[in-house]
Amino acid sequence: MTGCTSFIAQRGPLFLERPKECQAFLTALDQEVDNAGVRDAANYPVPGFPYFRTNRFLSRLKDNIHSDEGRERWSGWMRMLDLESRKKEISNLPDVLISSMTMKQATPSSHPQRYEQVDSCSETLFQHDKTRSDFYQTLLPLVDVPDEYSIAMRTFGLYPLVAIPVAILTDISRKKIQSWYDTSLENLPVDGRLRAFIPAEGFSLGENEVQTFIEASRENPQGVPLPDQNLRKRLVQHFAPVFIQDVVASYDQIG
Repeated sequence: MTGCTSFIAQRGPLFLERPKECQAFLTALDQEVDNAGVRDAANYPVPGFPYFRTNRFLSRLKDNIHSDEGRERWSGWMRMLDLESRKKEISNLPDVLISSMTMKQATPSSHPQRYEQVDSCSETLFQHDKTRSDFYQTLLPLVDVPDEYSIAMRTFGLYPLVAIPVAILTDISRKKIQSWYDTSLENLPVDGRLRAFIPAEGFSLGENEVQTFIEASRENPQGVPLPDQNLRKRLVQHFAPVFIQDVVASYDQIG
């Protein structure tokens, strides 16, 4: 039924006129990350675009983009996802690999220097590729996150059957964990001293304020809530839980 259709992931376009130094650098970095086994699996690389990574949300969002501003913001999200993933990967690379990689000045590099070069090359390649008239036309079909479902299990309808024991065990585990938190502090054994850990700065927001902030953050082409850094901090501090920890020694402190 599939005929000559290949199951191999589609290869991305080759922009032969890209700045060679940045292209080679990101390729070499990817190779080092793969060799070290520290690839960030949270986001999926976009074939042919080494400065983009996507996820299921952004992959589905591409069908609802109908303006230049929307495409600009959407592609910017994917670039930020790639930078976030690369920052994690670089921090997980062994020091010996980082120090052995030299920059333009042929001086040993550090993790922060390596990330700065990633950021610079990412911006350089992005700005270069955007000048092409077929940039988004080429990009859109490549932004896809393949599922990880088993074809065999789908064919024989095993997923509904497997879901039954998984649901039962999950419910048992949830109830067990919930019972720990439902127990009052007076009935819990204490080996040291109970200490409450709360945000250093607390913000109290009313329900209407939270709703207003969220609605205001949706003022973008996709209508997706995107609070700025200041608002994110206020929301996190408002909804942050209070942790009560039994502290016997310094190793019991959170963090």
